[in-house]
Amino acid sequence: MKNYFSENLRYLRKQYKMTQAELGKALGVSNSAVSCWERETREPAFKEVATVCKYFGLTPEMLCYTSLELESRKLEDVQLYIELEQLFKQLTADQQTAIITTMKAMVK
Repeated sequence: MKNYFSENLRYLRKQYKMTQAELGKALGVSNSAVSCWERETREPAFKEVATVCKYFGLTPEMLCYTSLELESRKLEDVQLYIELEQLFKQLTADQQTAIITTMKAMVK
């Protein structure tokens, strides 16, 4: 099973617009520790993983065994689909037909 800890740590840090030094300070570790974890040159201790989980409100399973970036993209796709569906339902039958016809023409 792939471990996503390093990828997820970097993704979360960037999502929160934090430097490695800022994240290290928030976690009580050095910026070089954060850098090593992100580059996979050093494994964090279990206590450090627990601290990261607590800080970001994640379970160890989510942090280590789920690609948060991919899950975020999937969620964005679902949210977009829901929004499109809601808008589509507000159209008349003729407008819906026109939209479908236009979309089919665009993908050909």
